[in-house]
Amino acid sequence: MRLIWIPILLIVASLSWAGLSLSEHFKTTAEANQLKALAGDLSKIRQRNLDLKAGSGLQAEVDRLKKENEGFDEARKENAKVMAEKAETDKRVSELKKTQIEARREKLATENQQLQQRTKEAQNAAFAGTQQACFQMMKQIQGAKEQWALENRKDATGLPTVENLAPYLKGFQFKCPGGGTHTINYVGQLPICSIHGSLGAGH
Repeated sequence: MRLIWIPILLIVASLSWAGLSLSEHFKTTAEANQLKALAGDLSKIRQRNLDLKAGSGLQAEVDRLKKENEGFDEARKENAKVMAEKAETDKRVSELKKTQIEARREKLATENQQLQQRTKEAQNAAFAGTQQACFQMMKQIQGAKEQWALENRKDATGLPTVENLAPYLKGFQFKCPGGGTHTINYVGQLPICSIHGSLGAGH
């Protein structure tokens, strides 16, 4: 009778051990799954930490770029200020040059007018001088004509030539100092210059 219970007890013990092993297996599997889940969570935490670090570096880069951009804005403002000052300086220089040019033009115009006036006065003086010399020559011509007419018994209609008057005008040149040409005319007519005109009664 005891022999019968021994196998039964062995079977029960085996089943108990198997149950315990199976229970232990399930327990181990659950723990493994839990560890896997924890590992997954840890991996996610690590990735999030890396993302946060990357985000922190990105923010730092953004801050750096903002700071540089602020520097660029200041530089642009300074450049705009310098350009405005340059434009104002160029404008003043241009106005100054324009004023100087106008002053120079007015000075040159005044000097030119004065030069023209002096030239005209000199020409008038030269003309007056040559005119007086011309009139003196024509007086000599008229005196030689009258002397020729007296010696040769010519009346007012007598018309002497240069050769006729040459003996009375030693070394005389029948040429106006102003470049004109003398016309002797009749004895009864006064000599005429192509430039200064007739001797006239007042000369």
